[in-house]
Amino acid sequence: YLSFLEKNVEYLQNPYSFELLDRLIEKVPELSRHYESIKRYKAENEWGLMWEVASRAPSEIAVTQKIKIVQILEEFQNLNEYVFDYRGQKIDSLSGTYLDLAEKREAPLIISGSEVHGLLEIVRKLTARFEENVLENLPEEEAKEAIWKYAEIYRTKIDNAGVDKLWNLTRGDPLYIYALFSSYHNAKKDYDREDNVIEVYTQEIKSGLIFKTWGEYLAGVFLEANERDAKRIMLYLFQAGKERTRARIIKDLKLDITDSELKTKLQKLIKADLISYGSTASRYVIAKDKTYELLFRRLFQKEIDNSVPDIRKELSREMGGNAAL
Repeated sequence: YLSFLEKNVEYLQNPYSFELLDRLIEKVPELSRHYESIKRYKAENEWGLMWEVASRAPSEIAVTQKIKIVQILEEFQNLNEYVFDYRGQKIDSLSGTYLDLAEKREAPLIISGSEVHGLLEIVRKLTARFEENVLENLPEEEAKEAIWKYAEIYRTKIDNAGVDKLWNLTRGDPLYIYALFSSYHNAKKDYDREDNVIEVYTQEIKSGLIFKTWGEYLAGVFLEANERDAKRIMLYLFQAGKERTRARIIKDLKLDITDSELKTKLQKLIKADLISYGSTASRYVIAKDKTYELLFRRLFQKEIDNSVPDIRKELSREMGGNAAL
């Protein structure tokens, strides 16, 4: 707040400790009441009251000052995971703070998160306080423009054919495009050569940013619910490449479960944002995403059907190329 008012970025680059804020607070009397309350509650070890004052401060200041304050909270899914009380117990209901604060028009909230499953789990508990917006892939023209721009920023050679191949490979996913150029493995800085693209992308799927974003998330989801049938269903939907009904899934996979039990499993996968409903609520599909598919298959296909994907060969096929593999 102070940084914005004074246009002083130093407050953000070199944050002050709470104890040193006194002289800064003098400049903005609208903060003094909240500051003094927090200081008093801190001395009394009233951490819950400190949080209440701090979390309500933006909307209250916005009202008294007759201004709008936009609150942007990144990685919101972590709110219920990494805050502990004085007994060392996790406070897994902290997001409940925003049941009413999310409706304050004077200080609207924008929340985001990279772990979709955890974020949606919180948002849906807040009973329609938030409108959900998913960051979609870039359209082809914008994606190719982004590829050219990243190539310039990361000093990587690329020609028109290379741009077309990267489009075929990433389908405009901003994460995949960024990962290709920013990767530690992009040492040769030459995407004119298809084999360089395949080398970098293979490493990204195995251990890079793409793996850290998708792979660790997938591993976490299946750690919570380690059901082999769920993995089989996902592999089946990847390989089908189109919608499947519950009846068809049970028949093709010879699952020894009822329709109701399968529905519950599929709903868990939908809740985790791993699969989607198809044209109706009884049909299921996984959107075409070769990177996501290869990452999943590399992690789990061997335990499902004892086979291992040839990542390099499949990447080359996806790009429509002829790299020496």
